[in-house]
Amino acid sequence: MAWFKSLQGIMRRGLLVAAVGGVLSGCAANGPNQVFDPFEPVNRHVFAFNDAVDTALIRPAAVVYRDLTPRPVKSMVSNFVDHLTLPLTMVHDLLQGKPDRAQIAFGRFFMNTILGVGGLFDVATAHGLKFHDEDMGQTLAVHGSGPGPYLVLPLLGPSNLRDGIGSVIDRVIDPVNAVTYLPKHGGEAFRYSRTAASVLVNREKLIEPLDALHQSLDYYAAARAAYSQKRKIDINDGKADPAGAGNDPFKAAEEAGKSK
Repeated sequence: MAWFKSLQGIMRRGLLVAAVGGVLSGCAANGPNQVFDPFEPVNRHVFAFNDAVDTALIRPAAVVYRDLTPRPVKSMVSNFVDHLTLPLTMVHDLLQGKPDRAQIAFGRFFMNTILGVGGLFDVATAHGLKFHDEDMGQTLAVHGSGPGPYLVLPLLGPSNLRDGIGSVIDRVIDPVNAVTYLPKHGGEAFRYSRTAASVLVNREKLIEPLDALHQSLDYYAAARAAYSQKRKIDINDGKADPAGAGNDPFKAAEEAGKSK
């Protein structure tokens, strides 16, 4: 199958580049809590652009969404956005050799699809099936790839070489995206709607934390530290990184912002 061979090629190249990035990060970083940021001047320009777009468009939209949308509707939208990530999470749980977590993700998806009206309501958590998500960046990390250099991507925000490559691969292998590419009407509109809803839901959750980071002497350094710490926690399945600032990535961010 041509598409499968293409996918294999993408994944092989992604693993190779991410592995090289990991070696580079290991050589260049001077400590466990430092972020390898060789492109900082360029990253800061992209970060300033992203911040301007966020200030002018995304944050105001998130505030309007919070203030005008009834709480039950917000809950359903958030549940549905999370629900659509579960098929990809199952894939990565299996790739990481974690069948127990894959079973949880499958049970949650099945239960909320049937009893939760297609994922609009979360009935699985009450039955011990707590939400978790996984992505290719985490999978690469579990298999030994370092983060590589820190990157700030236009509009997409903080990332690194490993996670950036991972996000491209995820777009290809995400089962939900694959279904929308079938020859049916509405697939493209669904993908755009899903992205917009995800951005809105996640930005609404971060209004206060990001406002607090904005007060740092160096907002860029604070955001970089928060992203790095959060990814370490994600890779450790929600557990605190022993060398980091506990389970609160914004604590590390605030310290980084004050140090400048």
